[in-house]
Amino acid sequence: MRHLLALLMAGASLTVTGPQAAAVACTTPVDTDHTAIGDPFAGPGAVHLLSGNKLVALPSPELAPGDGYGWSAEVADLDGDRCADVLVGAPYADVNGARDAGAVYVLYGGDTRPPKKLIAPSPQQDAHFGWSVSAGGGLIAIGAPYEDEADTQDQGAIYTGTADNLRRLSQEMADVPGNGEAGDQYGWALQFTRGRSLAVGVPYENNDGAGKQVGEGLLDTGSITLINDVTAAKITATKWEPEDLKAGSRFGYALAYSDSVGLAVSAPVEGTVRFFDAALKQTSTLRQQSAGALAASPDGRLVIGVASTGSVRIVGPGKSDRSLEVTDPDGRLGAAVAFSGNRLVVGVPDRGPYGAIAVYGRNADEEETFRPGKGTEFGATLS
Repeated sequence: MRHLLALLMAGASLTVTGPQAAAVACTTPVDTDHTAIGDPFAGPGAVHLLSGNKLVALPSPELAPGDGYGWSAEVADLDGDRCADVLVGAPYADVNGARDAGAVYVLYGGDTRPPKKLIAPSPQQDAHFGWSVSAGGGLIAIGAPYEDEADTQDQGAIYTGTADNLRRLSQEMADVPGNGEAGDQYGWALQFTRGRSLAVGVPYENNDGAGKQVGEGLLDTGSITLINDVTAAKITATKWEPEDLKAGSRFGYALAYSDSVGLAVSAPVEGTVRFFDAALKQTSTLRQQSAGALAASPDGRLVIGVASTGSVRIVGPGKSDRSLEVTDPDGRLGAAVAFSGNRLVVGVPDRGPYGAIAVYGRNADEEETFRPGKGTEFGATLS
């Protein structure tokens, strides 16, 4: 397998400076102009990297058809060398004979570390480890929302730490608020916020009162948990379930964060995006017909993608509406959204023949379209 940096240097004109020993310094900061694009249904799956105006197919490990490689992805600097590392989820990968247990791959941007495969310490059938991923400050978080706890199905769990040392957390742990119940799918969405804090989306949790209950109360209202420090020996965390949620709201379906925006949480069926400060206090609510994918920019913009209507909406700074109005229902525009520097990147996975991404400059009137040479639903995931 070719190392990621070598591939980028050949295809994306990513310049390397400084000594070639130890850490390799990248002249392009990892968080300004790189976007990972997943196509998880293209055979075993595929991931591309948009670097500037170059679209490069990233190397893939040994995969099997249907692994879902690229179902989730995150660009980050995981080893401190200023290069763009990519965390890629393959939640339908079979592991040690366990069907769809799931795996995550770390593609390092430097030329000194080979790719690394991560799996759960005890892989479970249908756990879908790698369904969601997040990275921040050298730390990673991996969701396995269909993982069982004892005889209770699909309670869900998350794994946090570094690529060399992962720790499992679930609602069954005494330090983690909430009750692990069948179908909660804890870890459906993940988002590092400030420092070592991690927000966990649980959109299929029921509002059913205290203690373990199954199939009672309001179904699938959803919740979020904010873990204050995922590295702490004793976990402290806050759980939030807005009191006005209706059955089926699925609050916690998608998460986004920047210091300027705060934590944004979507409830797609209810059609709301709620904003929270660092103390997990709700500051405001934005309402629309539906609310799906989310992305937040450092300068205070939030973009909301709604694939069912093929539309995107930009809010901010200051949570005021911006003028961009884009629709493409046939292409499922807005299935995934991301900011890359001053550009907005929007996934359009049903735009023929292989899917596409639409890229909008800060003041551009028209989109710039990128397509792969082959694929199935390119643009289904973005980071």
